[in-house]
Amino acid sequence: MSVTEMYEPVLLETDGAETDFDFDFSVFDDTDLVVALIDPDTLEVLDEPELGVDYTVMLNTSTVGGTVVFGTAPADGQLVSIRRDIPTTQGTDIPSGGLFRESQIENALDKMVLLIQQLEERVDRTLLQNPYQTTTELALPVAEADTVLGWNTAGDALENKAPNTEAYLTKASQALAEAGTDDANYMTPLKTKQAIDAQVPDLIAAYKVRVGTGTIVTGELDIDASLYDVVNVTVDDDFELQLPTNGDDGDRIEIRLTQDDSGNHVITLASGFQLASELAEDGIVLSTAASALDKLGLSRVGSVWMIDAFTTDYAEEA
Repeated sequence: MSVTEMYEPVLLETDGAETDFDFDFSVFDDTDLVVALIDPDTLEVLDEPELGVDYTVMLNTSTVGGTVVFGTAPADGQLVSIRRDIPTTQGTDIPSGGLFRESQIENALDKMVLLIQQLEERVDRTLLQNPYQTTTELALPVAEADTVLGWNTAGDALENKAPNTEAYLTKASQALAEAGTDDANYMTPLKTKQAIDAQVPDLIAAYKVRVGTGTIVTGELDIDASLYDVVNVTVDDDFELQLPTNGDDGDRIEIRLTQDDSGNHVITLASGFQLASELAEDGIVLSTAASALDKLGLSRVGSVWMIDAFTTDYAEEA
């Protein structure tokens, strides 16, 4: 035979009743075919039927190609894939001084052409470099999770890169604008979400309550306002509450004071505190019972620390 046709694999729809599926490319034997059933949506292989068990092949005698005949019709809604897969071997043996058989030589040449076509079909489905591009080094970098492939700064090799979401959004906006689509209706919500997502860690940090432990040292309680929003203190001695250090206008601190097993420890205030009028009348007097819990609320207005809340006698947790 000669090879005058081009090779193109066959992909045919099934209807649940048809058993015969034609192909129109050259093969030498029925074993030169690969038949598979394909999901039309995902293009994944659903089944690889077996030659001689699930199907047979009838090769045409006067034209190229033939017919794949299933014993049972494939289910409706699938695709039958018929591809050529000729072994890449050279089986023609021409002994020295032997007969020169024209058909034998022609078949050997035909097989080379069929193999070239088979390889060409596979190459056509791969990524190819522009033939006028001078860069020839296209080795892929080692796979790295959550990255994308991109050109390096020099533009002469591929490398792993972190996804550039903003660049994608910009290109999408440009595409929508070229299509005459209102960017505000489509891209603005997405951009807003991206912006919010980027700010989430800072927002969490901004609103997270910083809780720490304070200690009464030599009769004084010192608090660093830059470190804590809530301070838990075990009152194990009479003490003087000092003005918090490193504070800014608007800072608020809650001080939780728990009497130790002895109780009856008292608090005095360092000079410089201002008390709310309802607190100034009675002063700050701690509960005296063992393990009693009292709370002080402090706020800074300008450069002045104010005590604007005092609650006493919290019941001990049961």
